[in-house]
Amino acid sequence: MGRVRRHGTAPIIAAEMLFSAPLLPGQHHVLEYETSDRGRSTTPRYARFVPKGTSSAVLSAVFHPSRVPARCFGRFGDEEQREVSLGADLAAHLLSLRQGAAPLELSWEWGEAAQPRRAPVR
Repeated sequence: MGRVRRHGTAPIIAAEMLFSAPLLPGQHHVLEYETSDRGRSTTPRYARFVPKGTSSAVLSAVFHPSRVPARCFGRFGDEEQREVSLGADLAAHLLSLRQGAAPLELSWEWGEAAQPRRAPVR
């Protein structure tokens, strides 16, 4: 992890990801990282910018059992927002296989369903 900057008034964080070596032309790198909000943001969305040339990207939002949204939605770029299911692990996932520079975004609505859920009995 390199430099990290948080915007003074907007819910935006910029972080520098450092690789162990420079990438050669045509070389790929798999990157996995996690961020944690810890209740600082009241914005009901989570987005990451997908750079041009990225072959695939996965975005996940995991909710605390005491704060579960009523509905979740996802979209890539300017496409229509679509509903995304919330799994028993209280996580919503969105996968993009499209190439092109655009944001990948998960959003959610709070409501009466934003209550603790019980895991299904297996």
